[in-house]
Amino acid sequence: MIHSVIVNAIVEEIVNVIVEGGAVSALIKHLQSPTENDCVQKPLPFEHEVEKGSAFALGLLAVKVFTIILLMSSSSS
Repeated sequence: MIHSVIVNAIVEEIVNVIVEGGAVSALIKHLQSPTENDCVQKPLPFEHEVEKGSAFALGLLAVKVFTIILLMSSSSS
Protein backbone atom coordinates (compact mmCIF):
# COMPACT_ATOMS: atom_id res chain seq x y z
CA MET A 1 0.00 0.00 0.00
CA ILE A 2 2.72 2.50 0.91
CA HIS A 3 4.57 1.85 -2.33
CA SER A 4 1.46 2.58 -4.39
CA VAL A 5 0.92 5.85 -2.51
CA ILE A 6 4.53 6.84 -3.22
CA VAL A 7 4.19 6.00 -6.92
CA ASN A 8 0.90 7.89 -7.25
CA ALA A 9 2.01 10.87 -5.13
CA ILE A 10 4.27 11.87 -7.99
CA VAL A 11 1.25 12.52 -10.25
CA GLU A 12 -0.29 15.89 -9.34
CA GLU A 13 -3.78 14.97 -10.49
CA ILE A 14 -3.90 12.02 -8.10
CA VAL A 15 -2.53 13.84 -5.04
CA ASN A 16 -5.91 15.40 -4.18
CA VAL A 17 -7.59 12.00 -4.42
CA ILE A 18 -4.96 10.47 -2.15
CA VAL A 19 -5.27 13.25 0.44
CA GLU A 20 -9.09 13.36 0.33
CA GLY A 21 -9.19 9.57 0.62
CA GLY A 22 -7.58 9.71 4.05
CA ALA A 23 -4.15 8.39 3.17
CA VAL A 24 -2.39 11.04 5.26
CA SER A 25 -3.97 9.94 8.53
CA ALA A 26 -3.36 6.28 7.62
CA LEU A 27 0.32 6.99 6.92
CA ILE A 28 0.72 8.97 10.13
CA LYS A 29 -0.45 5.94 12.12
CA HIS A 30 2.61 4.06 10.84
CA LEU A 31 5.05 6.67 12.13
CA GLN A 32 6.49 5.47 15.41
CA SER A 33 9.62 6.49 17.20
CA PRO A 34 11.97 3.63 17.96
CA THR A 35 11.56 2.15 21.42
CA GLU A 36 14.40 2.31 23.88
CA ASN A 37 15.24 -1.34 23.15
CA ASP A 38 15.54 -0.59 19.41
CA CYS A 39 18.21 2.03 20.09
CA VAL A 40 20.31 -0.30 22.22
CA GLN A 41 20.11 -3.45 20.13
CA LYS A 42 21.56 -3.92 16.68
CA PRO A 43 18.79 -3.06 14.19
CA LEU A 44 17.40 -5.87 12.05
CA PRO A 45 17.46 -5.50 8.26
CA PHE A 46 14.27 -3.85 6.96
CA GLU A 47 13.02 -3.36 10.52
CA HIS A 48 11.80 0.20 10.00
CA GLU A 49 10.89 0.11 6.31
CA VAL A 50 7.20 0.85 6.96
CA GLU A 51 8.09 3.94 8.96
CA LYS A 52 10.58 5.10 6.31
CA GLY A 53 8.09 4.54 3.49
CA SER A 54 5.35 6.36 5.37
CA ALA A 55 7.61 9.34 6.07
CA PHE A 56 8.75 9.45 2.44
CA ALA A 57 5.16 9.29 1.12
CA LEU A 58 4.06 12.04 3.51
CA GLY A 59 6.95 14.20 2.34
CA LEU A 60 6.00 13.71 -1.31
CA LEU A 61 2.37 14.54 -0.59
CA ALA A 62 3.32 17.63 1.40
CA VAL A 63 5.54 18.97 -1.38
CA LYS A 64 2.88 18.36 -4.05
CA VAL A 65 0.07 19.90 -1.99
CA PHE A 66 2.26 22.93 -1.21
CA THR A 67 3.12 23.31 -4.90
CA ILE A 68 -0.56 23.10 -5.87
CA ILE A 69 -1.43 25.78 -3.29
CA LEU A 70 1.35 28.05 -4.62
CA LEU A 71 0.18 27.57 -8.20
CA MET A 72 -3.43 28.28 -7.30
CA SER A 73 -2.56 31.41 -5.33
CA SER A 74 -0.28 32.77 -8.06
CA SER A 75 -2.86 32.18 -10.80
CA SER A 76 -5.60 33.94 -8.84
CA SER A 77 -3.57 37.12 -8.36
